[in-house]
Parts: sequence; structure tokens; C-alpha cells
Amino acid sequence: MKRYLIPIIIILVLTSGLWIGCGSIQTSEQTSTQTPTTEEAPTQIPETYVYIRGTIVDGGDGEPIQLINNPAATNPTYTELLAFLKKDLTDRYSYIFGPPKIAYVSSDFAEDVHNNAEAAGIRAAWVGLDIYENTEGHALDAFETTDAGLVYIDSTGEGLWSESSSNRNSWDRQAYVNVGKAYAVIDIESPKSGIEFLVGIEEYIDEVTELKEWTLRSPEILEWVRKHDVRELGRAWIEEWMREHDVELSRCGRVLEPFGNYGAQNVWGTEFHHIASGWVVRTDCMIEIPWFQPRLEVIDVDGIPVSWEVSLADYRKFEPLGIVKDIHINW
Repeated sequence: MKRYLIPIIIILVLTSGLWIGCGSIQTSEQTSTQTPTTEEAPTQIPETYVYIRGTIVDGGDGEPIQLINNPAATNPTYTELLAFLKKDLTDRYSYIFGPPKIAYVSSDFAEDVHNNAEAAGIRAAWVGLDIYENTEGHALDAFETTDAGLVYIDSTGEGLWSESSSNRNSWDRQAYVNVGKAYAVIDIESPKSGIEFLVGIEEYIDEVTELKEWTLRSPEILEWVRKHDVRELGRAWIEEWMREHDVELSRCGRVLEPFGNYGAQNVWGTEFHHIASGWVVRTDCMIEIPWFQPRLEVIDVDGIPVSWEVSLADYRKFEPLGIVKDIHINW
């Protein structure tokens, strides 16, 4: 019997060693079946590398970008996203190209914002962009907000952009990412677009908007401007337009009160009369507003043609990164 005892012991030891080895390479989503009932098993935090076209993406230091996901993270509202970004200080770092210092580039910024967001319970994605005629590409983050849809955030700090930090409190910016279009960003605290309204006497509207000199060309118009206030007429039309689009505007986030009232005045002796006025309603609507339709029409108001125009102003800044070729989103 003794001659069989040693082989049996060896087989048991080897079998035990193989089980331990397999256990050590379990993914973070696997949990032990031996968890004591008296203790709560620790939350597993999956750590993943970023792959683009089968290749691991590295940061500026040459080490792989590593995303730390929080299984309990949820999609935020747009307001919750902005609140997180205000607290997160990643954008305060400087963009560093490389030697003699350790490089810290857009992929690193995106990695840190992603991991900080997940740690704060906010679901985030690391996004890599292929840019035409740019071998380095660019990286940023994305968030699937519950009220504003997919929002791209670029927190790359000073050093990459042409601006200086002397007049900036934050480098967090909302990005506009579309294949085949130029990469564009805007400060997160700034309105994203403006709806512009222009009202004026049709006969003079071109001269007013082009800042040309003009003079009243008929006594009928002088009599009309004495009886009608273009500004009040314009405000009434703006209020009507905003009521018609109240549901659509409510999806934009912020919708600020109309401001501006620029225009031209008729000077006739001591009389001052507006012949044209304009306003801007600033919003957080994305510039690609599917429901918005420009409007230009001429309406007869007591015998005088009055022009009524609604257009969209784009507040985005196009950064010199180029045209987006492809988008790689890693949740």
C-alpha cells in the first residue's frame, strides 16, 4: 500500500495548484461561491484596457489607458453632469507633449475624467477620434444623459489649444462630434446656440442689417412709425413664436430671456423712432436642432410691409484639429 501513497499525494497537490491558478485569473465580474454569509462581498470594479482596431491605446507615459468602471454607475441628467465637471479638476492639468517631462495628452485627460466620473457614480465612456491628416487622433469623454441624450465632453487642458488660461476658469467644454464634420467645442457654461429675431420695415431692412446710411423715403412711413412701435411688434411676435415651440424649447435645458433690441432709429427733428429691432434668445439647444426651421416673411401691417425673420446662431468654436474621420466609444 505504501507504494501508491506518494503518487496519490502528488496528484492531489497538482490538482489543488491548478484550481488556485484558474482562480487567480477570474474576471472581476466573477464572484466566489464561498463568500461567508455573515459578510457582504466587496463590490468588484472591472478594469479594462481601451482597444482601437485591435491595438491597446497608450497614454502619454507609454502605459495602457485603463478604464475603471463602476457597476453601480448610472446615467446622469445634464445638470448633474455639469455639477460633476465643476468639481472635477482634471481640466486644470496642462497638456504636455513629452520629453523631457512625462507626456500627459488627451487620452490621459479622458481616462482621468472617465474614472473620476465612474467613481462618483456617473456612467461614462472614453472616446477616441480619428482625424483626417492627423496621425495622433484625439480623445474625450461621452455621457448618456437622461434628458439631453449623448453629450461629448472635452476636458483637455491648456497647452493643446490656441487660447491661454489667463481669462478662463475652466477648460471643460462640450464637443460636437460628427463623422465628416469639423471638430467643434464650446464652454460648458455658455449657451450652445442662439435663436435670432429681426423685425423691421421691409424697405429699410437691408440697409439696417448692413449698417448703411439711410433716410426716410416717404411721409407714409414717417406717419406709420409715429403710430407703431417696431419693438413692441417684435416682442409680440417673439412671444407668439416661443409659445408655439414651448415643448421643443423645454428639451433644450436653459432658455434665456430675449435680449438685444439693437436696431436703427429715425431722427426727425426731436422724434426718435425704431425702424428695425433685433433680439437673441440664447439656449442650450444643440446647433443641429431638427425641429427648427428658419423663417423669413413679409407681413402687411396697416399698409406698410414689415419683415419678420427667425434664424439660428452658432456659438461653437471650431478647433484646428480637423475633420472627424471615425469615432470609437468605449463604455
